[in-house]
Formats: sequence, C-alpha cells, structure tokens
Amino acid sequence: MNPSPNPIEIVLVGDPEPTPRLRFTKKGRKYTPDTADAWKHAIGVALLRTGWRRQAEPPTCPFEVRILMYFDRPKYLAKASPEALPKGTKPDIDNLIKAILDELKSMGVYRDDGQVFSLNVQKLWVAAGANPGARITITSHPEPERNVSSTRKRPVRNQQPTLGAGRPG
Repeated sequence: MNPSPNPIEIVLVGDPEPTPRLRFTKKGRKYTPDTADAWKHAIGVALLRTGWRRQAEPPTCPFEVRILMYFDRPKYLAKASPEALPKGTKPDIDNLIKAILDELKSMGVYRDDGQVFSLNVQKLWVAAGANPGARITITSHPEPERNVSSTRKRPVRNQQPTLGAGRPG
C-alpha cells in the first residue's frame, strides 16, 4: 500500500500538551483527564490542512518522525539569547510525544506507532518574539517489493551474526 506523499509537515500554534496519566476516582474507576484533547484535535486539523487524506487502510511501512516543540519563555529568560533555548523542565518529553503519536495513529497516518523507526524530538523555549507551538515532520519509508522466489537460501551453520552491518563479508 502506498503511503501518503512525503514528507508531511504539520505546524501548530499553541502550547504543546502532554498525554495525562491514567487517574482513578474515589470509587476506583479509571479515567484519563481530557487536558490534551484540544491539542490532539489541533494536530488532526493541522494534518488535514496539509492536504493529507486518510486512506482506506493505514500504511504499514516504517516512518521517521521529527518533532520540535516550543514553549512560552519564562520571564527569567527575557534577557537571555533571543534564539530558541533548550527546555529541561516539565512536562515530560515522553508524555508530549505520546499525545502526538497517538493522534497521528488515530488519524490513520500509520497503523501503529511501532512503525516509527526514528524519532527526533526537541523541547525548546520559544525564540524571543515567536509563538509557542510545534513543528512535526513525518516521512514514510516504503519497504522494497518483496521478491518471492521458489529457491530459498539456507543459512550457513556455525557463522557468527553481524549486528547492523548487513551480510558478513
């Protein structure tokens, strides 16, 4: 199945929101707070504005995702460098990523977030004078056609595997 045109670039304005943790009521029932729902909806709307359209079946090829998240600058950084600066405070980067990857899955960009083989994420204080938001780039990597052949190569016995280097020389 052919994936969407490459790459898809989504630009969002607004504070990035993390997926909240599962909570329990006093009676012990589980629920997830809806604090990230508006952010996830904004991701879906921005995705549709790129011209991307859902296919009958989501692609199954590997994907590469690059995410740049920009947060409002605190006042103590007002006199710091005007460029975007690394943000090493809450919210946790893994919860921010989860909100984005889950929404991309629910929109049908890919079947499962396990297809993401490369993830590059940065969490930054926004540059002076700029707005908070995010830039998400999704690149699909179609797998080569599988050559189905009646002849099958048998593995060589007693040969040490080589990790990540392809076939041993």
